[in-house]
Amino acid sequence: MSSHDYVIANDTGANVRADLNLALLAIQSQNSGSSEPSTTYAYQFWADTSGTPTLKQRNAANNAWINILTLSTGAPSATELSSDSSPQLGGDLDCNGAQIQWSQGADVASATALAVLTDGNYFDVTGTTTITSINTTGGVGTQIKLHFDGALTLTHHATDLILPGGANITTAAGDEAEFIEYASGDYRCTNYTKATGKAVVGSTAGTSTIWVPAVAMYPTTTAGCDAVAQVETGAGPPPTPELKTLDFADGADKYAQFSIAMPKSWDESTITFQTYWSVAGTNTGTVGFTLSAVSLSSDEVCTTGFGTAVANTPLAASGTISDLMVNAVSGAVTVGGTPAVGDQVFFQVLRDVSEDTQTSPARLHGIKIFFTTDAENDD
Repeated sequence: MSSHDYVIANDTGANVRADLNLALLAIQSQNSGSSEPSTTYAYQFWADTSGTPTLKQRNAANNAWINILTLSTGAPSATELSSDSSPQLGGDLDCNGAQIQWSQGADVASATALAVLTDGNYFDVTGTTTITSINTTGGVGTQIKLHFDGALTLTHHATDLILPGGANITTAAGDEAEFIEYASGDYRCTNYTKATGKAVVGSTAGTSTIWVPAVAMYPTTTAGCDAVAQVETGAGPPPTPELKTLDFADGADKYAQFSIAMPKSWDESTITFQTYWSVAGTNTGTVGFTLSAVSLSSDEVCTTGFGTAVANTPLAASGTISDLMVNAVSGAVTVGGTPAVGDQVFFQVLRDVSEDTQTSPARLHGIKIFFTTDAENDD
């Protein structure tokens, strides 16, 4: 066992020879010993016999040793990362067919500022307290995954806690969310998976439509329009599309009605509408309709009056028989009564001849109803 400073001092012949022999022995034994050589050089080898005997090599900067192999087996040394507080890679990480596993930390109790620990990357969140932020964990770039054991609210914040769609999320047992710390103490949710499999941001709020064809309408008993008629537009063969219409003659106000059991997702607020129609002649005068509505719940009398009628903007006909004309979407129609989930809504459509200039019968093909939703579906 020997190491040497590799400096041969001037001396007597016998002493110089002895010093050379020690230097050669040190080279032969790879500077073996339980302590490092007193004088070190870049790229120098050292057979460290302390603990598990290991062959080491001095680095290029001559300020640290690099483990090369275990002397007893010849196996390449594996650097122990557990004792390195900031291990770094010099290149791409090759897993050599193995897996990188996240560790599960201790359960975390829900809190306004969720106190996630640094004992893992995957955590069960218990409790029902609303969460508005997450504490700083491993620093910028840290990824964590949360599993929720129950219902609580994740509150969206523009910087502290950025959530999909910029909206709050109500969790359910079994939901999971992934976050990245994009700035110190600030997190962005990069993925949210509901236990039900449903989308986290669905059609919770927005506009939906219902198409009501003329065949689903009926003339009122008093001052009603003509009954549903079928109009042949071209005999063919093959025939062209045939129209099912309600004809509203010129000269007097005429009415028709229809009803819809509105979806549960309707927010019970105002609606708008769009009319589809054609004319029986070539007159280019305008056609306009009004729509009013009333909502009735179970055990309400059907004699309740309609809400205020709203007109759409009259549209000039093209001058060609049976050309499809589509009015612009109307203004907001306030539904009369007290709208509630499960109601049947009655609608009344009127051709107000004092508001248009068309001299031919207006053939109503149907009406598209626009309504706002406040739920993802009708569950």
